[in-house]
Amino acid sequence: MRSLRTWLALGRAHSWIENVVGSYRDDPAWESATNWGLSSPELPADVATALRESGLADGRIGLTGSWPGIEATLAALPGARFEPTLRIGDDGVPLDLLEPLLATNSRWEIGRLERAQAIADDAMRTFMEVVADGVSIDRAVAEVRYRTLLGGSEDTILEVTCGLDEWALWVAPNQPRNARYRSGDLVTLGLMNSYDGYWIQMPRSWIVGGAAPAQQRVFDVAVSSLEAILSTIRPGVTGGELWDAGLAPIEQAGFAPRGRLGHSVGFTGVSGPELFSLLPGNEVPLDDRVAFVIHPCVWDRATGIVAQLGDTFVLEGERSRFLSADPVPYEPTGVSLV
Repeated sequence: MRSLRTWLALGRAHSWIENVVGSYRDDPAWESATNWGLSSPELPADVATALRESGLADGRIGLTGSWPGIEATLAALPGARFEPTLRIGDDGVPLDLLEPLLATNSRWEIGRLERAQAIADDAMRTFMEVVADGVSIDRAVAEVRYRTLLGGSEDTILEVTCGLDEWALWVAPNQPRNARYRSGDLVTLGLMNSYDGYWIQMPRSWIVGGAAPAQQRVFDVAVSSLEAILSTIRPGVTGGELWDAGLAPIEQAGFAPRGRLGHSVGFTGVSGPELFSLLPGNEVPLDDRVAFVIHPCVWDRATGIVAQLGDTFVLEGERSRFLSADPVPYEPTGVSLV
């Protein structure tokens, strides 16, 4: 799996679609500067080029969703006919029918998210208790799935990684069947869990057998990033402002973010439109009853060490809180936010 290296190769390897086109650049400097492509300034031109090379410069193109700089892409292809596959708003912008439902959550919906979080808490504790030197990775994954089923989860997505390869965090699972955890392994579990159709996301990462000083420093910076985000949360704060707050301690330590620092969750969860996202330039304000996961992911490029942690958060009037009633500690620091 390490030989795959890029999103394009991963997409081709895991899809039945023959013509998979990507704009990702396999360049460490580009990855860091564009937050792994999420804020790439080249994206509008890249999309236009891909469509033109596919013979669609004068074709009919179905459009679902959007991307940063979509107006520039449309302007570059004046002969193409872009037709939305979803409904059109008053301003002519394609809208997802679920968008209004995802913006805020009723008290009943927050209750569904709280239950989903409780199931995830139980499953994550089980995983952390099971993982040890010599334990089968398959067994650990099976234990997590069993706990989520017992708790009433409808569906669970697990991103289970192991190792310090620079792409290990993104390839799940990136180990062979019947592999076993070993002392010193970096382990990450991203647990996406649903209850009554409402999804939360919960990440944890730690070192089997305990962290060395260099590893501990990365985890400490991740906690500092999380605390900086929490101290900045208020009604009306934008996703971009929270990104700036969380990024500051990461860059001060000489590390880099590995992806965005959080995003909205709720109905349809990680697969639906995410209006509120902790990314540079996100101008969506934090509104009442918006649920979102905070997950700073800190990466030491020199060593490959990654620390990812966080939980689902909700703003209710002037009150903000984690959805978890009994937060799972962040390993290996043992920090528990209440």
